[in-house]
Amino acid sequence: MAAPAAPRIGPDQDPITLPAPAKLNLYLHVTGRRADGYHLLDSLVAFAGVHDATTTWC
Repeated sequence: MAAPAAPRIGPDQDPITLPAPAKLNLYLHVTGRRADGYHLLDSLVAFAGVHDATTTWC
């Protein structure tokens, strides 16, 4: 059985614009590695109170 066709995305569709909040990494330290290869992190972030806008078509 064939996979279903992907939905059509393009400029003839309605765009959606959402905020992308800004954050500041005040501290980021790699503390180790997990068995699955991902890194363990210790971090401290602060949100800046401003944002970019990102637009996509869905």
